[in-house]
This record gives sequence, structure tokens and C-alpha cells, in this order.
Amino acid sequence: MAATGSLPLTQYPTYSKPPTSQKPHKKPLFSLPKQTFPLIFSFPFHRSLNYPTKPPRFLPLCDSLQDNIVQNIENPKKLLLPNAHSRQILSPESAPRIFIQDPPWISALFWKGLYKMTNQTVKIEHKEIEKRKYNLLRRRQVKEETEAWEKMVEEYRELEREMCEKKLAPNLPYVKGLFLGWFEPLREAIAKEQKVQKGKSKKLRAAYAPHIELLPADKLAVIVMHKMMGLVMGAEEDGYVQVVQAAVHIGVAIEQEVRIHSFLEKTKNYQRKQIVDEVQGASKEKEILRKRVNSLIRRRRLTEVQKLVKNEEIKPWGRDAQAKLGSRLLELLTETAYVQPPIDQSGDSPLDVRPAFRHKFKTISRGLGQKIKKRYGVIECDPLIRSGLDKSAKHMMIPYVPMLVPPKKWKGYDKGGYLFLPSYVMRTHGSRKQQEALKGVNVKNMRKVFEALDTLGSTKWRVNNKVLAVVESIWASGGNIAGLVDRNDIPIPEKPYSEDSTEIQEWKWSVRKANKVNRERHSQRCDTELKLSVTTLPLPCVSMCALLNGFYFDASPVYACLFICFPSGFVSFCPTHSKKLVLKQVARKMENEEGFYYPHNLDFRGRAYPMHPHLNHLSSDLCRGVLEFAEGRPLGRSGLHWLKIHLANLYAGGVEKLSHDGRLAFVDNHLDEIFDSAENPINGNRWWLTAEDPFQCLAACMNLSEALKSTSPHSMISYLPIHQ
Repeated sequence: MAATGSLPLTQYPTYSKPPTSQKPHKKPLFSLPKQTFPLIFSFPFHRSLNYPTKPPRFLPLCDSLQDNIVQNIENPKKLLLPNAHSRQILSPESAPRIFIQDPPWISALFWKGLYKMTNQTVKIEHKEIEKRKYNLLRRRQVKEETEAWEKMVEEYRELEREMCEKKLAPNLPYVKGLFLGWFEPLREAIAKEQKVQKGKSKKLRAAYAPHIELLPADKLAVIVMHKMMGLVMGAEEDGYVQVVQAAVHIGVAIEQEVRIHSFLEKTKNYQRKQIVDEVQGASKEKEILRKRVNSLIRRRRLTEVQKLVKNEEIKPWGRDAQAKLGSRLLELLTETAYVQPPIDQSGDSPLDVRPAFRHKFKTISRGLGQKIKKRYGVIECDPLIRSGLDKSAKHMMIPYVPMLVPPKKWKGYDKGGYLFLPSYVMRTHGSRKQQEALKGVNVKNMRKVFEALDTLGSTKWRVNNKVLAVVESIWASGGNIAGLVDRNDIPIPEKPYSEDSTEIQEWKWSVRKANKVNRERHSQRCDTELKLSVTTLPLPCVSMCALLNGFYFDASPVYACLFICFPSGFVSFCPTHSKKLVLKQVARKMENEEGFYYPHNLDFRGRAYPMHPHLNHLSSDLCRGVLEFAEGRPLGRSGLHWLKIHLANLYAGGVEKLSHDGRLAFVDNHLDEIFDSAENPINGNRWWLTAEDPFQCLAACMNLSEALKSTSPHSMISYLPIHQ
């Protein structure tokens, strides 16, 4: 803040009083004594000072000490000063300037205040951007969790309409043709059942009657159809599922959908009333429906949804009601779902049309000649459906996928995790005793557990696109590399011409073995096709059978097993190897996301696992290889050292048992192979394929190569996770 003087040394004007029209704080300079020199500041300077002949360059700043105001200080030719009731124009040549440097502490205060103000502005803008981004992601998450079944019903209606108009039925994939053929008869049967139960008196109505009327018939048909197919495909026994298990699963799914449906209807009615009052009309139905999802992300609406989902407005149905409703819907499905062989039949022979599902009883005995131990009912899937699945593709979708926003913090047994889908802090497998015990525990005693689960759930992950591209390339070239399954079946041995019983028996065993291997390969190939599919899906898609094969009961999906067609058909799944069946499609969907989160809960031993069971950091080498942290950290001084040790551990083969110096020496001796693996993983020397964990080793090679080639390896940002 510099002050300048601009009066000639030979003249000291006396200023008149300001006119009455001027504001009080804009006073002109008052009369000055003869031994002083007037400046804009009120500081007096002795006239014996030596002034520079050429004024230095200065920046005009306001004087913060006095209220004297000088206008147009940047152009002194226009500077008007009063003198005896007149104003004179002073040129810069007639009056040399004086530049007075501010003390350092004044400049420090100025720059500190400017920096603080700028920093606060940047922080505010950053918070606003992050808030808008979070609201957008939350809106997507809410929409995906709440509208899955509605999208599926709409898709069936649209497909049915196109079939009628364009006669596309012969071109439909086998499984989707089955589902479409079952949809309309099942919907009509459910609608008829709803009408019958509604017409009966309360005494004569069935126990499931109050619940079957809570959802439209088309939505019930979609839930039953897809849920049942997913259960049959994921059953431990080929083509069988227990009636009680299927009924309860269907009942649970319908109960949760009723809660979501109830809330959406409530929100829609509220918005309809609000908008109609504003526009004074009833022609805004489309706008109401369009804004329905946006309203869900508002804090008040979310609070209302959480209360609704957490049984505060709708009482729990209970296992008995769920099983009774599911049993009746299963019965309607077995009565209306039929299957016909896709082969051409002669006109003389009758049509081979048979039920798609049959109700049977199975028995379990202790051994040959002993009494029956247990007898239970099962639903059997027709072999034609299974054979049709083997020649086409199937695609299932569940809502328990990685979240786009951080999960809700755990606050109770069923309070936390996903925004709307049912989430439980522990996997109880349907055990009432465990559920009651957990609900009876004081929340304060579970605080440490909740904090640990929240910490795990708040970790942000993303897809390593470089590794995923390598996986896709390997699969496109035929697989059979780095643990990926071979895309070709092994040949079936031909029947020998000999009639020797020993040779015939050996041939039968070899055929069985070949068929078993081919079924396993088919399961894995279907999985890989699903994971690598380039079709854009409304949700990350995973295999229903992988979920149901050994998955926990409490987290069974509310919107289980939707299926969507993509150009190559459908992907079928077998129970074998089902834990590996889902990774790449989830990865393909998530590869363009900035990051995602995994809600965690506990098993009965107290171990924490992600609720999404497929593409997660606790799964196989393939899963771990395509995942990395979304928020990186600099390697630091010792980071490069430990990165080399980590790479040696992933290579294994005895290298992980060496000392630290030995592992460092191993990596240093193979730097050429590491660089080649990172730059040309497919067409290079493929050194990374010799590692015990090839995809994790490849990710580490890429990370180490980037660090060593950077100008400052210690400051290089690394996103590589170190798995146990």
C-alpha cells in the first residue's frame, strides 16, 4: 500500500471547505503548514527531502489509514485538486512522485488475508461440486434399487407388443421365448386368483389373500418366474429345488417389493397433489412420474423410505405368510408354464407340450434296506429347459451390486448398508435364534463392530482398465491362458466296435468324464461371456445361481434374477464353479465409473465380507487383478522397496520364501521381463503368466514399470492394493 505526493515544491495551496452537497467522508485536503509537504496520507514530511526527478512505477492502492479519497489515481493528468474555489490540472512532469514501501508486516497481512479468502472460496466451490456429484450418484443408486421390477415388466410388455406387430417370435432366443410364453398365462392366473380371493368373505379367504392383492398381477408374475428359474439353476441337485425354500424366497422377494411399491405410490400421490395445486390442472402425470425418482434423494423422502423399509409402517409378514403366498404362486406357475421341444415335429404326431415344472417328493434314507429318514417336496425343472439353456445364453441380474455412493452407516441389526434393499449386520441363514440374539444385543456393545464395518464399506474401489483389457483380449483369442477356461470342448470318445464288456465299460466311463469336463467348461464359458459382454445394462449384472449356491439366506435378493437379452443370446449357468461366474460383466459395467463401494457384514464367526459376493477384493486372482483403489497415494521413500517385495510375493514359486534382500534381487534381475509384461502383456514374452497369481502380478508389473520410468518414483501415485 503505497502513498504518493504530487504537489509542486514552490506552491502550497490552501483548500477551501467542501461544498454542502458532498458527502461528509469525501473531504478535500485541508490547508497545510509551510514546513510540510502534503501527501495523500496524513503523514507530514519535511520539505528539505531530496525527491527523485523521475517517479518510480507504482500500483494504485487505497489508503486504509484515512478516509481521503483520490479518484483516477492511475491517470494523474486528470487529477483535480481544489485551489481557492477553483481546480487545477497537474501534469506528472510538474510534480515528481514519492513511492513509500509498506512495512513487511503489512504486506504479509495483505497476502495472508488474500490467500485465506481465496482458499475459502475454492473450498466452498469444491464442496458444491462434490455435493452435486454425490446427489447425482445417489439418484442413480436409488433408481437402480427401487425400479428394477418395473423396468422388467415394461420390457415384457414392449416385447409382447413388438412380437404381435412384427411377428418376431421365431427369432427370439430360446429362454426368452419361454419366459415370454409363461408371462401372459401366469399373469392372467394371478389376476384371476386375486379376483376370486377378493370376492370371498373374510372367513372363507385363504391365508395368503391379504398379501396377494398388494402388487399388480404382472409384477407378481415377473418375480415368481425369474425367482423360480434362478433357484432351479442354482440348486445343488441338478434341476431340483425344495418347495419350502422356493416358497419362502418368493415370499421374501414379494414382501420387500411391496414395501418399495407402497412407498413409490405414496410419493407419487403426494407429488400429484402438490403439482396439481401449483399448476391448477390434472395434466401433469408424466411430469410427476419423471420427478418421482428425483424426490427420493431428498433428505425427508429418504427418511420416510427408511422408516417404510424398516417395518415402521408395515408389519413383517413372518415366515408362515411368506411361505403360504409363495406356495400358491408356485402352484399357479406349475399350472400355467409349459415347454415344447424346439425341433420340428411331423404333422401326424401330437404336439409334445409338457409342464415346465413338476411337483415331486424325494426321500433320504440312511442306507440300503433301512427306514426312510426324511421325505420332502421338490420342484423339478423339465430337462428340455436345461438342454435349451446349454445351447443358448442366460443372463441374471440382482440388486446386491457395488454401490455408487458410500453405504449407510450401521446402527442396528437391519439398519445400515444399502439404501433400500434389506441389509443385515450378520448372515444368519434364516436362524430365528441368531436373529433374536442379535436384536437383543445393546447397540453400545456393537459400536466397535459397526465402526469396523463402516470403515470397510467406505473404501472406494475402481476397475483397473489396463488389466481388464488384457482379460478381454485373452478371452477373445480363445482363453485357456492365466486360469481362463478353454473355449473349446474336449472330444467325446467314439463307441468301440468291440463287444467286449470291459472296453464298453471303459468307454462309458470316458464318456461320462468327458461330459463332466465339458459341463464344467460350459459353466465357466457362460460366466466369461457374461462378464465380458459389451452390452450396456441398467445395473451391474451377476449370476443368480452363483448367489444361490451357498449364499446366505438373509441377503437373498429382493429383485432376484432379472434377465435381459443381448445380441449373442443368453448365458446359461450350472451349479459347478458358480462362485467364479460373475466377475467380468460387473467389471465391464463398472469400468467407466469413477469409483464404487462394497457394503460389508459379518458371518457367524465374526468375519467381515462384502455383501456383493462376486467381484470383490476377497475373491479370486482375477477379481483382485481387475480391482484397485480409487484414491491413490504417493509411494514415498520406502514405497518402491515394498512394491518390489510385493511383486516377488505374487510371483511365488518359492521366491516368496526368500529374504527381503533375496526378493529385491529377484525383481532387479527380471526388470526387463517386468517392463515387457507391462508394455506388451499379450504379444510379448508373457513372463507374468508364469506367476502363481498372474493377473495380480501383471497389475504389479504395470505399477512398478510406471514408477521406475517416472522422473520421481517416490512421488508417483499408486493405486495398487496389497492383498493378504
